[in-house]
Amino acid sequence: MGIETNRHHILYYKEYWRACKDNSKLMQSMGMIALLDVDTHRELHRACPAPPPLDVFMAQRVLKLYRPDTNPLQGIDNFRFAVEQAIRHPRSHDLERQSAMLAIEAVTLQLPFIREGLVTDYQ
Repeated sequence: MGIETNRHHILYYKEYWRACKDNSKLMQSMGMIALLDVDTHRELHRACPAPPPLDVFMAQRVLKLYRPDTNPLQGIDNFRFAVEQAIRHPRSHDLERQSAMLAIEAVTLQLPFIREGLVTDYQ
């Protein structure tokens, strides 16, 4: 008998992220969903706040910059890099940048849980 697992959307809650088509595409991108053991998945949701969705224009920029990867740990790094690059856009507003930085922080808080509970060959 195998380990009981759940698909974890790194960019959750889906209601937040599906309101904007570019955020929805990011949420469902390869590398932004991790297969986790059930107990670690529950712990993650108890301990970590949901990443705030990106502003519409920030989401467009990030989607263009994000590089999907089959490894969710690399996907998280790629997401953080894409957001950091998008923040530098000359037309990004300070509030967009602040919200995007919160999304990076919220995703980063998930890393120890994802490393611990990831059910793949990437561990």
